[in-house]
Amino acid sequence: MSFPVYSIYDFFVRHMGALSISRGFETLKMKNGKSKVPELAKNLEVELRIPSSTRKPRTCSFKLEEEKETIAEFIQQNPQGFNIELFHQLLSKLCGYPFFISSILFQRLSNERDILPENDFLAFWTSELEPFDQTTRFFNALKGTDNFLRPGNLLPFFEELLYVHPGLQFLKDSPQVQQRYVETIITRIFYSIRKFTSKKISLREFEKYKLMESIMQAEQEADINNCKEFSYEHFYVIYSKFWELDQDHDLMLHREDLAQYSSGALSRRITNRVFDVLELQGRTVNGLMTFEDFICFMLSEEDKATESSVEYWFTCLDLDGDGFISLYEIEFFYEEQYQRVLELGGEAMSFSDFSCQILDMIKPKQGTKITCRDLKSSRSACIFLDSLLNVKKFMEDQVKSKSTFFREVGLSNWELFAAEEYEKAASCCESSDSSSCCGKRSDCE
Repeated sequence: MSFPVYSIYDFFVRHMGALSISRGFETLKMKNGKSKVPELAKNLEVELRIPSSTRKPRTCSFKLEEEKETIAEFIQQNPQGFNIELFHQLLSKLCGYPFFISSILFQRLSNERDILPENDFLAFWTSELEPFDQTTRFFNALKGTDNFLRPGNLLPFFEELLYVHPGLQFLKDSPQVQQRYVETIITRIFYSIRKFTSKKISLREFEKYKLMESIMQAEQEADINNCKEFSYEHFYVIYSKFWELDQDHDLMLHREDLAQYSSGALSRRITNRVFDVLELQGRTVNGLMTFEDFICFMLSEEDKATESSVEYWFTCLDLDGDGFISLYEIEFFYEEQYQRVLELGGEAMSFSDFSCQILDMIKPKQGTKITCRDLKSSRSACIFLDSLLNVKKFMEDQVKSKSTFFREVGLSNWELFAAEEYEKAASCCESSDSSSCCGKRSDCE
């Protein structure tokens, strides 16, 4: 009785996983016995490798025999090798690769030739694709030689996407815009999974954040704007704002340029601190902010509810880098906000009252010291950050909640909606001459 090869492999992985892994991989080779596959397939060795921590083994869902038959059939029909169309057809069937992935792989493997020889394909197949599941295969096609995915690894694939996606053809005559678009895609991907500083993604992270699905969606969607990180509309908003601030159009921002963001809504202390952090991380160029770092800044400023944004602003607010935001640091940033609110004719509470509200809202686990984890676990993080960073949003929150400074952000969406609608009704009734107003919205409209 013969057993499927993947079942034997699964047995070794589950029950003998410690076998000879000190060298990274242990190679187990099996020959097909009695099989219905074409004669050519019988000559293909099945190389099964016990993976190291950087690789994920194939699962039983992959039918090795069917894949071998498919490869054998393609080789039999194309003994001289594969052109790019055949190469894509094969990898699409075996791995589900979109064309812009297959195209770049073909160029690499064929060394820019028109035909990829059979042996070159088989070498790539057995070492990088055959032993692994679909996600790992996709990761292996993109990654660098160090088993991490870095921005430079993604660049050629997304440049190819520009040429093959029908929704991006209008950019063909705008190479500079193309370059900025690709840079935005890559930066957003690394930013979304909180890797905008280290700039490297492991296989585990690639799978955890479903990056394969996001990248494949870019080809499947006719409207590129339906793909979050690939959205041209999102890119347009980001690049337009950058272009507006970059007065000399050298693709670099000075501190004074960034201070004009959102008509100067952010405090000078925080915009200066953003530059200070970038300099400490070695990310500035001659003391100036790059377009890439502006993308991270803008995404963090416009959506403070994400973990990426919380980490970004926590690093800025933690002046001494001790892993906590202390009351001293909160006061440092609040001082400027307090003065600006008064200058704009608003009402601002004392720091003593403000700090009590902050601590009651965030509920830090270590007394008055706020950690990044405290902010991530609090649904009030965006309100807290706005109160220290952006005077316009700071004052908007004051208007939205008249009884207290902070909204009850711990409430459900419906409860928030109901509270806001009730406040509208109450305000309407206060301004109405009718004493019979019952607070219903329809009565006050």
